[in-house]
Amino acid sequence: MRNKTFLKNILIFCSYFIYTYLALILLTIPLTLLNIDIVETSDLFKYIIILLMDIIYIVFLIITFYKPLKEKIKDFKSNFSKYIDIGIKYWILGLFIMVVSNKVITIFTSVEMAQNESAVRELFTEAPIYTLLGTVLFAPIVEEIIFRKTIKNLINTKWLYIIFSGFIFGAVHVVSNLNAFYDLLFIIPYGALGAAFACAYYKTNNIFVPIVLHAIHNGILIAILFFI
Repeated sequence: MRNKTFLKNILIFCSYFIYTYLALILLTIPLTLLNIDIVETSDLFKYIIILLMDIIYIVFLIITFYKPLKEKIKDFKSNFSKYIDIGIKYWILGLFIMVVSNKVITIFTSVEMAQNESAVRELFTEAPIYTLLGTVLFAPIVEEIIFRKTIKNLINTKWLYIIFSGFIFGAVHVVSNLNAFYDLLFIIPYGALGAAFACAYYKTNNIFVPIVLHAIHNGILIAILFFI
């Protein structure tokens, strides 16, 4: 039973890195039958397709973890104030490390900001509604289930889990938009935030705590973009 649970979490973790391609295939088949070339469609249509792929993956994760998620949402409601208080303390610490390390990196390199942040700003300019949904709804749910829940199910040693969860979280946000070797330094600030979310999850044992914190964090960043 333990081996099956371990394998299940490994497969779900890996699914994060391949779901885009699988969902694209599933959505492309009916479009092909309708003689619709997705490459030639409008940007709006493409963003709708991407949003559908995101929804498919969220539904998959919710169905997969339906029972524990149902139990944890009840626990989250019952202990809302306590959990949020704990979570905010870790988030502020992670945010402080993130801001300081970002500043140090920009001072000692020629990079003004992480490529991931630059990509989000560009996407926000092109598709603000999709960016809002993607960063405030989709990313918090998916990334916290993948980088916090599944990893904790695989690694239950506190500091090993926190470090690994933070590192993987940071690496994914950096490597996907890598332009130069020193861009890897931004794994530190993103990793610090990921580690803070991991601490909040480990402390409360409730995945909705980092999901809410992640949503708040991204929501604030998107709100700031309105005034830039």
